[in-house]
Amino acid sequence: MSFPAFGGITSLVIASSETGGVLLERVWLKGEGEGKELVQASLECAKVEGILGGSEGEGKASDCYTSTYKSHNLVFQRISDVVLFCSGTRDKNHARVAKTMKLFLASLGELLNKKAITEERVVKNYAKVCAISEEIVGEGVVVH
Repeated sequence: MSFPAFGGITSLVIASSETGGVLLERVWLKGEGEGKELVQASLECAKVEGILGGSEGEGKASDCYTSTYKSHNLVFQRISDVVLFCSGTRDKNHARVAKTMKLFLASLGELLNKKAITEERVVKNYAKVCAISEEIVGEGVVVH
């Protein structure tokens, strides 16, 4: 299953650069298969690059889009169908984004597990993530 609100991405990952790219949360929108390898490649890429910018990770991330907001070191990096959310700071702003992101991931998980939740609610939670990120970094968050 692909979720149109996110441009058709098939898996979403939240990780922290402070832990060297250790996975905090993972939600699969469509089976593991190839995506599982992409997650490993992305986390390795995050670890190697120290979340400073895009990397091809020895050719593993040829389809790589990175947008860095230096004011709070927030990075959204897309490697094929994997999206990483990373932060290099542990201030109150990071906590706010992380808390909202977890809320969004939880609601998305509920939707995918066919529990009593609507797509509208998931989209609303995602909008909260974007709003808080925009407030913090002043540029907004765009996931391609």
